[in-house]
Amino acid sequence: LDREHTLYLRMNKDMASLYEVTEKYDIAELKAILEDYVKETDSEFAGEILNNFENYIPDFKKIVPNDYQKMITAIGRFEEQGIDHEHAVLEAFKELA
Repeated sequence: LDREHTLYLRMNKDMASLYEVTEKYDIAELKAILEDYVKETDSEFAGEILNNFENYIPDFKKIVPNDYQKMITAIGRFEEQGIDHEHAVLEAFKELA
């Protein structure tokens, strides 16, 4: 949660990249995490976020390690060539190692 939109000033951009939370999967995962958190902690603030979830989404950021992003991109490229996921992971690892 980056309510002041200043997280990018404090992060190591050589190691990770910062993204808006815009993908359906990411939004659903964020909501599920918050629901679990409220269930486990009874957090009033997390409950407030869930009650106004659509308004809070722009305040959340997704941080992805750059090496992880390279791996995901390579796996996708191999899968597009018709290689099954398991072998695509191995090929991506070989390529990036």
